[in-house]
Amino acid sequence: MRTAYFNMQCNIYSEFITVILTCPAPRIEAPCQTQSAINTKFAAWIATASGSGGCNGSLTHSAATAPPSSGGSTTVTFTYTSSCAPLISTCTATFTVSAPATITLSQPKRMWWLQRK
Repeated sequence: MRTAYFNMQCNIYSEFITVILTCPAPRIEAPCQTQSAINTKFAAWIATASGSGGCNGSLTHSAATAPPSSGGSTTVTFTYTSSCAPLISTCTATFTVSAPATITLSQPKRMWWLQRK
């Protein structure tokens, strides 16, 4: 969306393009994948963020690394900076790797027929 106005006092015409910042949808990945697979999926997820509008806009993000493949999450702040108002727009999204199921070991029952006398 474009908004334009003319300032009669200064004879200045200005046109602004509305800033649109879109964060990725939260993502949950299954456990027990390789770290390389998680890193690839994380990078692809980061790339789905988009920003447009404003003046000379630039989109950046805060995260440097994906969460561990053994389970965890990374919350990323996406920032769109423009040289005209609004100067800074932000949104956050979280990429999660579910923790693997807990392994429970139990001692087998004593079997009386295997006992020696």
